[in-house]
Amino acid sequence: MPTTIDDRPTKVALVSCRGILGELIRTSITDLRDVAVVGDMTFDGVDSLTAAIRRAHPDVVVWLMDDEAVLSVHPELLSADRGCAVIAVLDDGRRSASWELRPYRTELGPPSLDSLLHALRAAAVRP
Repeated sequence: MPTTIDDRPTKVALVSCRGILGELIRTSITDLRDVAVVGDMTFDGVDSLTAAIRRAHPDVVVWLMDDEAVLSVHPELLSADRGCAVIAVLDDGRRSASWELRPYRTELGPPSLDSLLHALRAAAVRP
């Protein structure tokens, strides 16, 4: 049963969620009743990822990445149609941050599954 304000699930796109940490993130998110995974993507370049995010229309993107600098250099990754937030999981899961269209970065600290899910729900951009 969705628990969001408008009673629909939070739409999430996963980017580069590979390996053990990626599988843990994917499994944790797909098991939630108030979250719908609308895409499971790889980073094959800015243009192709921007197009894939636009097609998926996520409220939030969870991206397992080595270097978050691409988000500040390519804000188009955050602006798919109405804009979306990106939760970046960094340093093999030791750090995480939330990015918004401005671009605006918020330090989230070491991610736990609970803090990741809380950030995902808080960062969701609603139409």
